Amino acid sequence: MRKRQLKLAITIALSLSILAIAPVGCTGYLSELADNPDHQLHESGRKGDVKATFLGVTSVLLDDGKTQIMIDGFLSRQKHWLVRRVSPKIEDIPDLLAKAGAERGHCAGTSEKTPDQCSSPAEIRGLAAVIPLHAHYDHALDAPLVAARMSSFLVGDSSIRRIREASTELEGANEVEYDWRETLFVDPSGTAPSKLKPCKENTCRFGEFTVQLFPTPHVESLLTCVATGEVEPRFSFPAHLWKMKEGSTLTALITHRKRKLLIVPSTGEITNQLDRAGNADVAMLGISGLGIKSSEYREQYWSRTVSERRVRRVLPVHWDSDTHPLPEDPGGHLAPGLNLADITLRHYQKLATTSDRKVEIKFLPVLKPVDIFTGLNLM
Repeated sequence: MRKRQLKLAITIALSLSILAIAPVGCTGYLSELADNPDHQLHESGRKGDVKATFLGVTSVLLDDGKTQIMIDGFLSRQKHWLVRRVSPKIEDIPDLLAKAGAERGHCAGTSEKTPDQCSSPAEIRGLAAVIPLHAHYDHALDAPLVAARMSSFLVGDSSIRRIREASTELEGANEVEYDWRETLFVDPSGTAPSKLKPCKENTCRFGEFTVQLFPTPHVESLLTCVATGEVEPRFSFPAHLWKMKEGSTLTALITHRKRKLLIVPSTGEITNQLDRAGNADVAMLGISGLGIKSSEYREQYWSRTVSERRVRRVLPVHWDSDTHPLPEDPGGHLAPGLNLADITLRHYQKLATTSDRKVEIKFLPVLKPVDIFTGLNLM
């Protein structure tokens, strides 16, 4: 009897904690803005601009017309419960990658060589790398499969490596379309088995993209408390959500021809972790969990990620429900989550218009490539 009561208590506690990290609450205002073309970014059509294709949560494909980078690569958006175990939906991944416009990684001048065989990182074309910003389910579940499918580098820590190892055992993962060579894995500190070294001291270079990775804290909740630490060595699929432990949470600063994009995946209490990042033009700002925080907490998060970085445009991410599939049509409706995002959005709209430095808040349409720097009059 006591065991059953304990199990029920744990389940209730974990269920309540999902309200703090999963996308809970009033979201009518957010949907009104996110679905409104006037509040969305648009395609510029200029060759060489960096296009971003949003895939929900914090997954995004960045493309300059030659080289691509994918952040997270989470595509298996499926209904899940705390008591249910999940696996990547391997059968859906190829079609979703095609919809996103992802191209198989290769070297300039030849489609026969994969990115690890290029003479230099500048020569990489197509999808050069998949970079999950931590190992939780809604960021890293599909990342190894996406990288293997596209012959791309997978950038990650030991937790990502263990998810990769588990992914190789999935049914269908060892077909000829999947490239699991060890030379296509690199950890953020720069270790890579291949001769090509795209990363050094948490800085990676792919084509004209430079990616700097900064450790930042994950937002705290009851569920993240049981999903902190490293993924266990014997991890396998199917797995409960809390088995995909955090590993290292990273914030990415991506530079392309002097234009800078900051991607913050989680709303942890950032202090000075981004001081070395310098300024950014645009920030993809995770907002999940901020709705239950105090206004002081939200203001400090904005200050550390937007004001101090002198950001001119904020693109909210991690506001949608990861249990709903992506829409069939590009630009379609993305189901909002339950993270009290309306509270956060109203607060940040006020900060954006009343602070000394005006900031524009725009939304990324799903599955639709848009120019994230358009209209900012950058050199």
